[in-house]
Amino acid sequence: MSASFVDLHLHLLPGIDDGSASLVETLRMVEGLSSLGFTTLACTPHQKQDAINPSRPSIAQVFEAVCEEVEERFPDVRLILGAENYYDPQLSVRLGEKDVPAIADSDTFLLEFPPSIDEKSFRTALFRVQMEGYAPILAHVERYRNLNHRLLASVAEEFHLQVNLTSFLKENGDLEQRSRAIKYVEKDLVSLLATDMHSSHMLRRVEKAMNWTRRHLGEDVLERLLGASPRRILEHLGPSPRTRA
Repeated sequence: MSASFVDLHLHLLPGIDDGSASLVETLRMVEGLSSLGFTTLACTPHQKQDAINPSRPSIAQVFEAVCEEVEERFPDVRLILGAENYYDPQLSVRLGEKDVPAIADSDTFLLEFPPSIDEKSFRTALFRVQMEGYAPILAHVERYRNLNHRLLASVAEEFHLQVNLTSFLKENGDLEQRSRAIKYVEKDLVSLLATDMHSSHMLRRVEKAMNWTRRHLGEDVLERLLGASPRRILEHLGPSPRTRA
């Protein structure tokens, strides 16, 4: 088992969004992920206007408190702060102001679209994000039912595509989504896998999905998409557009 898996999409901060409800739950999540080989976890609370949209000061405060607890209890686990940014008017304003909540205050952030987004809107959004100087990770691309592998192949060299681990499971319920997730990995379009965990109850499913990946896609795929590739993303984070000369 790898000793350095990286999860760049999970809802770990307690009481902030629809993820962990308490510090106890957060610590259970960290303990479970650590036992599965994860050593770097990116806290990515939702940022969605008129929906789940915690304030950035509250996020920073909770993140600091959680880091203190995790450092004491799980010294081998590193937490970093980001956000799951929904493409909406709030994000549009933040793009214009060069003030998107990104991973470790870099040029890279987790970008979520509505499941029904069409090709034209998708391309327009990516152009806007890129023109503002950001390099997004496209969250759970298997959910976007109106996009196809040819379209994603055309953007995969410029943008990081992320698939949720648990989408590989038949019990997930959406078989078309499962089929897309598998196809995108098999066609080598995906930069990274992530858990998108919202509670410790998902740990069993995450472990099952990791084992499924090993059996059906190969240990090398799991090591690359949960290890080498997300580590490389973190190693090559660019400066925030706000700080560039």
